[in-house]
Amino acid sequence: MKRPNHMPLSTTLSDAALIERSWRDPEDFALLFDRYAGHIHRYVARRLGDDTADDVVSEPESTA
Repeated sequence: MKRPNHMPLSTTLSDAALIERSWRDPEDFALLFDRYAGHIHRYVARRLGDDTADDVVSEPESTA
């Protein structure tokens, strides 16, 4: 897939493509994680509170 120079990789690749790339380069998973971190945080915060949401969202960053 060809992308314009001004568009970041994270906005031009599908979720499936990012997952496939992360098999070869695990650091590419961060692009997918960053795409959904806000959604995940809001979901967890509504159900378990902000502190737990902060922990949930920060855990993958520390292990990636």
